[in-house]
Amino acid sequence: MTNIAQEILQTYLVAGTQDTGRENFLPILDQALQAGITCFQFRDKGPNSLPTDAMRSDYAKKAQAL
Repeated sequence: MTNIAQEILQTYLVAGTQDTGRENFLPILDQALQAGITCFQFRDKGPNSLPTDAMRSDYAKKAQAL
């Protein structure tokens, strides 16, 4: 298991498209990053989440690029 420094976990955001809607997900993540979050977990699951693994992978790559 990897040890993560505590300072990285100071402001931890867990979210997915089921929380924000597909159109708002990346802009909201970008705003959170600009506001100073130190860690982000993309957790997309449930009835309002993306329907395919390919779509989740695409959103995850776009989120990582931010």
